[in-house]
Amino acid sequence: ALLSIDGDTFESTWETLMTLYEHVAVGGFVSVLSFAGEATEQAVETFRDCAKITSPLIFYLPEDNFAGGRGATYWRKDVAVSSPQEQPACLQAGRHVVKTITKRWRSHFTRTVTRKTNVTSLET
Repeated sequence: ALLSIDGDTFESTWETLMTLYEHVAVGGFVSVLSFAGEATEQAVETFRDCAKITSPLIFYLPEDNFAGGRGATYWRKDVAVSSPQEQPACLQAGRHVVKTITKRWRSHFTRTVTRKTNVTSLET
């Protein structure tokens, strides 16, 4: 399995890891393409620290490909994700934040689409 992340912000990288990392099979790989940005690097390091991931980061695009960063990186998932009850508090809290953001976004998106649909149907 391969999880490829090209998030340019802390939030997008963090949310992707929080949502999808558990679905990567043991022996699979996580690739972060935009490791050049400080925010992306911080999200990866925070997630890895929180999840107690010890497999090494391997850099496969040189630093000079990206301004101010270390290029792209990957690591191999060598341990299964524990059940939600056994996970560190930071992962449990992080999942709650992602779910809350997702619910708010869906709610906002649904209201926006409904309003636009109603306006369109009134105009025709």
